[in-house]
Amino acid sequence: MNFKNIHIILSFISLSLMVSSSPIFDGGLYGKAMKNKEDNDDVCSTPECVATSERILKYMNEEVDPCVDFYEFTCGNYMRINTIPDDQSVISPFYDINIDNINVARGILEGEYKGINNSTLEQQNLDEKTFKKLKTFYNGCMDEQNIKSKDKKPLVDLLNQLEIYKNKDTYKDVNGLTALNAKLMIYNAPILFGFSVQTDLWDSNNEMIYLGQTKLGLPSKEYYEQEEAVTKYKEIIKGMLTNILNDENQDSGNFLTKLFGGSNERDFDKLTDSIIELEKKLANIAIPPEKKFDFSLVSKFNIKSLNEKFPYINWPLYFETVFGLVNIKNTVDESTLIFVYGPTYFEGLNNILKETDVETLTAYAEWTIISKYGYYISNEFNKPLKIMDKLLYGIESDPARSEYCINMVDTSMGMALGRFFVDEVFNNNSREMAENLLENIRESMKERIPKMSWIDKQTSKLAIEKVDAIIQKIGYPDFIMDPAKLDEEYKGFEIVNNDFFTNMVNSSKFIVSKILKEVNNPTDRTKWLMTPLTVNAYYSPMSSDINFPAGILRNPFFSSTNPNYLNYGAIGVIMGHELTHAFDNDGKEFDKNGKLSNWWTNSATEEFNKLTQCFVEQYGNYTVDGTDGKKINVNGKLTLGENLADNGGLACGYDAYKRSLSKNKNKNNNQRLPGLTKYSQDQLFYISFGQAWCGKLRPELAVTQSLTDEHSINNIRVIGALSNSKEFAKAFKCKPNSPMNPEKKCSMY
Repeated sequence: MNFKNIHIILSFISLSLMVSSSPIFDGGLYGKAMKNKEDNDDVCSTPECVATSERILKYMNEEVDPCVDFYEFTCGNYMRINTIPDDQSVISPFYDINIDNINVARGILEGEYKGINNSTLEQQNLDEKTFKKLKTFYNGCMDEQNIKSKDKKPLVDLLNQLEIYKNKDTYKDVNGLTALNAKLMIYNAPILFGFSVQTDLWDSNNEMIYLGQTKLGLPSKEYYEQEEAVTKYKEIIKGMLTNILNDENQDSGNFLTKLFGGSNERDFDKLTDSIIELEKKLANIAIPPEKKFDFSLVSKFNIKSLNEKFPYINWPLYFETVFGLVNIKNTVDESTLIFVYGPTYFEGLNNILKETDVETLTAYAEWTIISKYGYYISNEFNKPLKIMDKLLYGIESDPARSEYCINMVDTSMGMALGRFFVDEVFNNNSREMAENLLENIRESMKERIPKMSWIDKQTSKLAIEKVDAIIQKIGYPDFIMDPAKLDEEYKGFEIVNNDFFTNMVNSSKFIVSKILKEVNNPTDRTKWLMTPLTVNAYYSPMSSDINFPAGILRNPFFSSTNPNYLNYGAIGVIMGHELTHAFDNDGKEFDKNGKLSNWWTNSATEEFNKLTQCFVEQYGNYTVDGTDGKKINVNGKLTLGENLADNGGLACGYDAYKRSLSKNKNKNNNQRLPGLTKYSQDQLFYISFGQAWCGKLRPELAVTQSLTDEHSINNIRVIGALSNSKEFAKAFKCKPNSPMNPEKKCSMY
């Protein structure tokens, strides 16, 4: 439902073994010469420093020249000693931290309530009430025996309640099709088109309605053109339709036959083919991934113009029904502005619906509900859905049940879980340290902007003002530490004992209801779009804020015991990455207040476009290995914004580190690490950066990411940014035209 425009550091997060390394370089090829004897006064010998040094050395492959392949140099052993678990598509430090966070959450959810210090009795009671809701939700998910005993009945009951098949003949009529779309929207399972509430592009103080294309079963148009993918997808659809709608699989009587007028008489092969063909048509009119942030595709409508332009939906009835189902009245009238992302998609829907029969629409609606809620019933009936995980991500098995259930809790009550998570792992000292580090990143960006020769003074001045205006959010939203406000956050979310399926349905409806209530209200600039457990970060151009949850502010990215050069090389570069998004090909379209505005001069825009073409070509020449062994080129246009942010973040992070040295003369903050004294602090900054992106991913994920994701693959993120960095080449004394120091460099920030 929500196609919120934010920029995240990565899209996929998904073990470490000890090994010894044997360095062979004598220092002549790069950096300072190795020392035969460590200066003990400048070496940190704390247990934390020793452990950090062992980890860094464990993952490096020092037999490789860093000027030839820095990714192999920093991550070679990480890739060799780690195996991707069967239930994951990728491993990386992001995955490692995520597992640590899940373990913390497991301890919370399986433990006893600990209380809060310096609180009133009322606060204590509300806090414990929230904790009990979390436990009830988690325990219901963990009770697999209870879920199994209900087999497919919860999903069948939901289909019964929605009356999708019963009302199929009404879909010939505009009002009937409208009612179907509105009803499924409330369950966060929209068909044909999506509905979102987000900040007005031209007035960042208000929240508005947005309509856009729907999410399909396969991630992109290209998959519908691949015979193997379509064959697998057909197997999934037919398997689930048969499992859920076929009366022969129901042991408790033939109520399905009564419900669907004889479900055993429906031709599931034919219905599957019709669903695939409909999705192919929808994919053909969909906006391609590389244009997902093209704001010229957003048009303004009102109720009257929507009805005139797209008459296959009764739009007044649609909005009245959607808001009415959550008891909200008089939200949309003749004067209400409605933003449509991709009007050509909605125009294409008109022709598609004219040639689509009600049997297909009915089956597609049923499939949409089944594919969303089928994961929450007995595994006996949802096995076909697991084929999709293998097809798109190469995943072979389910994760541990507790891991899955913690993710469900985080999805449904992430702020509540975050309140207890923060208590365990994130103190005020960590927050203050991260805020200071980010402040140095911001100051570094402000110092760099006037030095960018391609930006004129007028644009430079406004860019600096934008840096100052960006709101920074570290760790968690403050309201979660207030028991009364946290209780209010989940008011109306009903959690039922021992009923995981119902809780997930209620969660979807509750989330949709909260989003709908934002329409026509002032923008809440304190709102977070990620939970505190999340191992990720984001920049929102419309809210003009950068956000770093507590979940990512953990070792090895960030620690109070790490030398500064390691913190800046990892989380510092990530912070610089998010800040750079404010000036990438998307973020630059928004002014300091989050308003879509052409605040750049024509000359600055022309220079920007010229310089970005270098990045498009550079990254477009990188390749990844597909499932069939063939090379797939990175989409340089799709990944442009993230590649710019990677390059800008690296430069900004390095400058901020050097800036921190002049601000803080405490040598203890930058002591060398035992076993790594042959490397300078500058070199270790870059090693820290490289190791933040160590990882392995399955070929299936590599294909999916290359076709649909704006992020480049990890090794390309490292190689691409470093090969453009003069500071990196200087730190490692890379010879001109060596692989990591090419003569042609792309430069922007």
